[in-house]
Amino acid sequence: MFLLQHDIVHNIVNLFFAALIILMFVRFILSFFNLGESNPIMLFIMRCTEPFIAPIRRRIPPVWVVNVAFFFAWAALDIMRTLLLQALPPGW
Repeated sequence: MFLLQHDIVHNIVNLFFAALIILMFVRFILSFFNLGESNPIMLFIMRCTEPFIAPIRRRIPPVWVVNVAFFFAWAALDIMRTLLLQALPPGW
């Protein structure tokens, strides 16, 4: 009941960005295990997160073995989420 009292669009935006950030975190962790692209779970995660990571990865190279594009993508998604939530009028 408490969830229904809030603005529906705000909840949808929050859930969308939270899911993307969680998928990016899972992809970051799974990248250390080198599962490959043939794994169905990894393929799903890569298809969901690659549009956000690929443009950043093209401009920022990895530092040692850590791909820092994930961190910049997380920050960009969090900024986009905040701006979208602030731009939505109350009651949406």
